[in-house]
Amino acid sequence: MHNTRSRIYSAAIIAAGSLWGLMGLFVRGIGEYGFNSMQITCVRLVCGTAMLILFTLIHDRRLFKVEPRDIPVFAAMGIFSVLMMSVLYFEAINEITMSAAAILLYTAPIWVLGASVLFYGERLTLRKGAALVIAFGGCVMVSGLSGGSVSARGIICGFGSGFAYSLYSIIGKHALKKYSPITVTVYSFIFAAVGSVLICSPSATAELISQNICAPLAWRILGVGFVTVFAPYLLYTFGLSNTQAGAAAIMASAEPMTATLAGLVVYKEIPDVWGFLGVAMILTAIVLLNLREKKRMQN
Repeated sequence: MHNTRSRIYSAAIIAAGSLWGLMGLFVRGIGEYGFNSMQITCVRLVCGTAMLILFTLIHDRRLFKVEPRDIPVFAAMGIFSVLMMSVLYFEAINEITMSAAAILLYTAPIWVLGASVLFYGERLTLRKGAALVIAFGGCVMVSGLSGGSVSARGIICGFGSGFAYSLYSIIGKHALKKYSPITVTVYSFIFAAVGSVLICSPSATAELISQNICAPLAWRILGVGFVTVFAPYLLYTFGLSNTQAGAAAIMASAEPMTATLAGLVVYKEIPDVWGFLGVAMILTAIVLLNLREKKRMQN
């Protein structure tokens, strides 16, 4: 029975990572109607946040209760992490391959490590140093720098999305000790959604929707909210409730793998040998960073 339940929690986390990996399909699909990265970000965050709020109201509205002094923390997580990550990641997807964008997004654990060493006094061990070197080499290969053909804008946005993604863990470290993951997620997305409305030219976005309103676009808008925000965050939260954080981070790496497969199947984006090697190196680095934490927590 225990093994069965453990597999259920693990499957939930892997499913969440796989759903996140489909984000590029929705970004490009909605982009076909003339939406730019900021407008797609707004559509995704507003739609997904509305679903999260509705779910929380039905599930347990007490989760909305927070102390006013903690509001700036949620605002920082929403604006500087969720919102920035979405804009930069979507821009990267439009500039480079989906697999490269996803892998650069997943440099987040490396950024978290750097911040932990600088600001939290975490010791830089040989294992962690090796992970940093391997990850950097992998990023060079997967980004295309080793081959000379590369979109500088796409690479910068990709790395930026990874940094913004890491801020969720860095800023939210204390908030997650005090509040439920659902509370932190909902409030972070509320601020991210509000911020996205302010920067996306609301009137132009509304006009685009009204001019192109049709069943395919409506399904893509609902899909990007449900598939890339609502469902994966709930699945990940459920899985994390009974899974070691290190193991969860490793299992969530299904995202770049799914993004690579989606890009291959739908857009015929076939990575070269260096790209495959880069993917393997970065995933190896992420595993190295988490194995020590997983072993310590099990002991």
